[in-house]
Amino acid sequence: MPSPLIKNLDIDLRGEFPPVNKDLAAKAVQLVVWVDDVPLGTRLFNACDLPIASDELREIAIETALPAIGWHLFGSEFKAGFACRSPSIENGVDLEPIVKLDKPLSHLVDVLAGQKDRIKRKSISIVMCTRDRPEKIDRSLASLVRLAPAADEIILVDNAPSTYATREISQKYKGVQYILEPRPGLSIARNTGLRACSGEIIAFTDDDVSVPPAWIAHIEAAFSSKDIMAITGIVFSDEMRTESQAIFHHLLGWGLGDMHPVVYDNNFIEATRHKGAPCWEIGAGANMAFRRSVFDVVGLFDERLGAGAAGCSEDSNMWYRILVAGYSCRYDPTVYVHHEHRTSMEQLHRQIRAYMRGHVVALLIQGRTHRDIGCYRRLLTELPWHLGQRFLRGAFHAFKGEYGLVSSEIAGYLTGFVWYLRYRGRPSVSAP
Repeated sequence: MPSPLIKNLDIDLRGEFPPVNKDLAAKAVQLVVWVDDVPLGTRLFNACDLPIASDELREIAIETALPAIGWHLFGSEFKAGFACRSPSIENGVDLEPIVKLDKPLSHLVDVLAGQKDRIKRKSISIVMCTRDRPEKIDRSLASLVRLAPAADEIILVDNAPSTYATREISQKYKGVQYILEPRPGLSIARNTGLRACSGEIIAFTDDDVSVPPAWIAHIEAAFSSKDIMAITGIVFSDEMRTESQAIFHHLLGWGLGDMHPVVYDNNFIEATRHKGAPCWEIGAGANMAFRRSVFDVVGLFDERLGAGAAGCSEDSNMWYRILVAGYSCRYDPTVYVHHEHRTSMEQLHRQIRAYMRGHVVALLIQGRTHRDIGCYRRLLTELPWHLGQRFLRGAFHAFKGEYGLVSSEIAGYLTGFVWYLRYRGRPSVSAP
């Protein structure tokens, strides 16, 4: 197997700090700083920044983690430069509260342990949907059955399969309930899973994702308020071995999110509605959970959206509807998973085209259903401007790397209108 373009480097602050040597085959190193199973910060090093000695790596790791440590210890009272995606000392972090502490890392470990002890146990169901990817689900199911605490039920929805391979693999895992859904479409499959499960909390993940053992515990802790109806978290890159995986990691930034919780509520909708509320920033469908009761209020997933239909945005559309209804969504970095990105540029082009197409259809649906002028404004002004800028930058870069995807983005944008007209007369949720 060839060396990755970007190497993942996980460092636990309570562990060792090995030197990082230069690898001529790798273009960069993605550092993720942890304490036990809680991520505290990320930093990217280019090959020219290497090598890094052990002592220097330790200083870098601590500096990278300090803003998140301050947030976990002092909450919103910690005056840190969290306006940016990757807060650091240079961004105005006030270190004085941390400096005053004796052994701040020990304090952090005690605080995190105390949060787990205060968790009020809820019944949790996990729904994972798959379609003709039996080679993927083995690893995903193995991670789900290793959860501690365990989920109350794990439901695998096999969406319009062409073989029996997925069912046969699922039989290897005790406690996994297999459901065949013959109608194609990710949202249809998710709704089938929703109807079949009974948990107070329903967590969703994908067949190309592995979850850590404490995933359920962190989800439970994140539902800290009755007003919070949805949870999302970080989606780390499982590997960045190929160009397409590295581009996806950089372009989507799933594993580069804030290292402190963010609550999105109706204020977020009202502040951004004039330009189309960017609910896609809340998270990713590969790592999300909901209170079951919210579906009685806002309805099930819109089956005109998602893979197998328009292409995507069934997740962000659900978050949009939750916020418009007056409830809150919470992004929490302790709720994390690892995702296997597409390995070829051809696959990535198809994925990006589907993402843009689904985004356009979702904006049209939201604009019409909620009379949201901001959705139309984003669709007819901001997106064309964004795509035009990317096209010009792509021409400058001879359409290499991520700029080579602009043709697929434009194609997805244009075909989104066609797909919307095709699905316009269909109900958002079909009969089971």
